[in-house]
This record gives sequence, C-alpha cells and structure tokens, in this order.
Amino acid sequence: MPRVPVMTPNRIATLTLASLLSLPLAACDRVRDERRAEGVANMQARQTQTEPDPRVAVAWVDFEAECDAYRGSRESGMAALDGRISDLDERAKTATGPDKLDLDQKLRTIRSQRDAFVFDMRNVDSATPVTWEATRTELDREWSALERSVNQL
Repeated sequence: MPRVPVMTPNRIATLTLASLLSLPLAACDRVRDERRAEGVANMQARQTQTEPDPRVAVAWVDFEAECDAYRGSRESGMAALDGRISDLDERAKTATGPDKLDLDQKLRTIRSQRDAFVFDMRNVDSATPVTWEATRTELDREWSALERSVNQL
C-alpha cells in the first residue's frame, strides 16, 4: 500500500508561508502588466504627436507672419511718433511760464506711456495663437492712448 503523506504542523506552516509569499508576486505581475500597458499607450500617444500635421505648420507660419507684420507696423508708427515727440521737446524748450510747465508735465506722461508700450511690445515675441488676440488688443489700446496723448498737444 502506498504511503500517504502526513500533514504535519511544520508542513502546513511551510505551505501557508509559501502561499502567502507568492501573493505579492501575483500582485507585482498585475502592476507590471498595467505599467506595460500604460507605457505602450504613452508611446503610441507620443508617436501620434510627433507626426506633423501640415495644417498646423501652415497655421503657425501664418501666425508668425501676422505677428511680424504687426511688429513692423508698430515699429514704423513708433518712428513717426518719436519724430513728433522730438518736435514737442523742441517746442517745450522755447515755451515759457505756465505753458512750459504744462508741456513738460504732458511730455513726461507721454514718455512714460511710450516706455510702457515699448516694454509691452516684447509680448509679441512670446505670444502664442491662444494669447495673440488678448496681446494685440492690449497693445492696440496702449497705442491708441499714446497717439491720443501726442495728438492733444
């Protein structure tokens, strides 16, 4: 008659311990499989993003051209405005009395507006298609105020 193994307390403890120690390994396999699936999904997403869409490239070129045209327009307008400010400076040098004080004060305000506009024009370089409308609107508002200030003199 074949001998039947007897389950001694030591064998029971050994089998229980082996079973308990193998559970985390099964959990690690599940986590590893999930991470592998995430990695594959991320790799596919990166591949999709790296394939250039010609419409995006055309839109970006158009956006940069619009920014460059705006910058060029404002730079030429600023050159003309600077000439008018120089004329006002000359006029302030020959003015006397209360007219001189008023003109000097208005010229300080104009220079301050001009400096703020030139500073804010740097935003054109960092504008994105998403921020462009707000950037351009703010610059147009500042430009109009500056021109108005110069034209009032």
